[in-house]
Amino acid sequence: ASTGRQRALSPMASPGERTNALPESLAEALVAYERHLRSERGLSERSVRAYRTDLASLLTHVHRRGRTRVDQLDLADLRSWLALQQTSGRARTTVARKASAARGFTRWSVRAGWATQDAGARLARPRAHRTLPHVLGESQASGLLAQAAARVEVDPDPVAARDVAILELLYATGIRVGELC
Repeated sequence: ASTGRQRALSPMASPGERTNALPESLAEALVAYERHLRSERGLSERSVRAYRTDLASLLTHVHRRGRTRVDQLDLADLRSWLALQQTSGRARTTVARKASAARGFTRWSVRAGWATQDAGARLARPRAHRTLPHVLGESQASGLLAQAAARVEVDPDPVAARDVAILELLYATGIRVGELC
């Protein structure tokens, strides 16, 4: 239970982080999670710092929403925090990473006895933005097939003939290379 006293985010917090005080219970949970990441999961200092930054942001957000203990976090708090990240212009990959950090923290908080329910268990996994691969235009594909076929006419090598058949099959059907293999 929180006594209302304020503590810095972490004994290793930067000077800027020390000014953003959290209630004692939230600060202690963050320090305990950092310890877990270092000793039990064996993460690098850089990874621990990234988790600490993400979770300090989350805990500051939920504290602003009136939460003072980890067991008070709920799905709405997590969604609200992630929505804030998106509207602040964070990249989809960054929001996905932050969601993963939050889910890891809430899962740990139940195992470590800081909470009775995993608030992040039902949190959707935002997908990182993926772009479609660049494709050849029709004239480029026709030129590639024509060059491969011309090579086979000059030198009737069985491997070259196989390559032409592979290229034609890929172009005609649109199957994936892995499916063709």
